[in-house]
Amino acid sequence: MGPDYGNNILQALVGSGANGASGICLEVRASSGILLAAGNLFGGATCATSPATLTINKAGCGSAASCGGVCDLGMTGLGNDIDVATCVHP
Repeated sequence: MGPDYGNNILQALVGSGANGASGICLEVRASSGILLAAGNLFGGATCATSPATLTINKAGCGSAASCGGVCDLGMTGLGNDIDVATCVHP
């Protein structure tokens, strides 16, 4: 990891003030590209220092039941992605 990775808190733990939508929302037309968001903090996962699997809503930017009520990531548009290295998402 580089010394200048994000280290931004983008989603809090459930019950600790998590926002009502995804920590990062990528809502663009299909095949727009990849949003670089490496090294940030999502619900207790510190992606700057250790790998973890983040939750994602691929149907929009709101939190969804498929994420356990709070999504780390949300996006629309096929062919897009969010790079959250060293973490991953399904």
